[in-house]
Amino acid sequence: MKRLIVIVLLASTLALPAISAAQSQSAGNVIPLNDSSPAMDIVVNSQPGAAGALVMQLSGASVTVSDASGQSVFEMADRRAHELQLRFGAGSSSHTVTVERLPGVQEAYFSATPVDDLLAIGSIASSEQGSLQVGQGLDSAVSATTDVPFAIPDGQIGRLMTSFSGYPLSAKIVDSVGIEVARLNPSMIDGLSITLDGGQYALGLINTDAATQAQTSTSVTAASLPSLPDPVEAAAQATQAEAAAPATAPTCLIQLTSSAEVHSGPGFNYSLMGYAPRGITLLVGGVNRQGDWTLIGDGTTSGWVNGAPGIVSGDCSQVATYDIPPANTNAAPNLSANPQQPSGERESGEHESGEHESGEHESGEHESGDD
Repeated sequence: MKRLIVIVLLASTLALPAISAAQSQSAGNVIPLNDSSPAMDIVVNSQPGAAGALVMQLSGASVTVSDASGQSVFEMADRRAHELQLRFGAGSSSHTVTVERLPGVQEAYFSATPVDDLLAIGSIASSEQGSLQVGQGLDSAVSATTDVPFAIPDGQIGRLMTSFSGYPLSAKIVDSVGIEVARLNPSMIDGLSITLDGGQYALGLINTDAATQAQTSTSVTAASLPSLPDPVEAAAQATQAEAAAPATAPTCLIQLTSSAEVHSGPGFNYSLMGYAPRGITLLVGGVNRQGDWTLIGDGTTSGWVNGAPGIVSGDCSQVATYDIPPANTNAAPNLSANPQQPSGERESGEHESGEHESGEHESGEHESGDD
C-alpha cells in the first residue's frame, strides 16, 4: 500500500520508517520541546494516489497544520487534548505540521507516527440521537451545517473520531462554554480523531459545497492517556515586567480572536515567552501606562501582548495600570492618531500648539530683522 512519507525536521533530517498500524503504538519516539527547541515541524508528503494518517501523542503541546501554499488548515491548542490523528486524503500535496509548547509550559513532549488510516478503538453502537455518549456512533449526511454534541464522563478520557472521506468539510470542536478546542478548514484532511479529558463538547461540521451531500461518520469511544511524561510547567518569574494577575480581584477575561506573541514586558524588545493561541480565554491583569499592551495570564504565569487582541468580558473596572518602560526601540509603529505624551516628559524647548509665549519662535522660523 502506498503511504505517507513523514519527515521530522530536527538539527538534521530524520526520516521515520514506514510501519504498519499494528506497530504504530510503540514506534513513535518521544520528542521534548523546551527552550532549546520550542517547536518542531513535521513535513507530510503523499505519494501519488496515496492516503494515510499521522498519529501524534501530546503532552502540553499545540498543533497547527499548513498546506503547501502556507495557509493554515488546522489548529489545536488545548491542554485537554492528549492525542491527535489527522488523515490526509489521496492526492494531498505537502503539508507542514508544527508542534510547539502551550503557553506556560517549560517543557512539552510529543511523538509522531505515520499509519494507514485513523485508528479506531472500542465497540460502537449506532445512535439515532444527535448527541453521542461513549460507545456510540452516528452516520449522517451534511448538506450545510450539522452539530453533534458529545459527552465524556468527568474523570475519564474519551476519543472523538469523525470521518468524511473525499469531502472538504470544515470542522470545529468547542466545549460547553464555547471555547474552541480545535478547528479544521476545508482541505485535503478528510478525517480526524482527538482524545480529550472528560466534559461536554460539540462537533460542528460545515459543508460549503451546496451541490453535494457529504457522508460523515462520527463516534465517541473510551481511551486512555498516552505514555508520555507530564509537561513541565514554567516557573513564575517575579520580575517588574511580569506582575501576576491577582486571583481574588474582580475577574476580567479576554478570549483571543487571533494568536498573539507573549512578551515578558510591554514592548517588542522584551523577551518573547511564547505564543497564546487563538480561542484561548485568559485573565487580564492590567495594562501599561500608554494603554497599548495588555498583561494576560492563566493563573500560573503571565506575560504581555500588544494591544487587546480579543473579546473582553467580566469586571474590568479595577484592572491595574503598570508604569513599566516600554523598551521597544524596534517595535512596530504606533498607529493610533495623535498619541499623547505624558505630562512633564516633554523635551526642553517643546511647546503645545497655541502655547508659545510672546517673542518665542520655533527653531528655524526667525526671519531676518524680526525682534
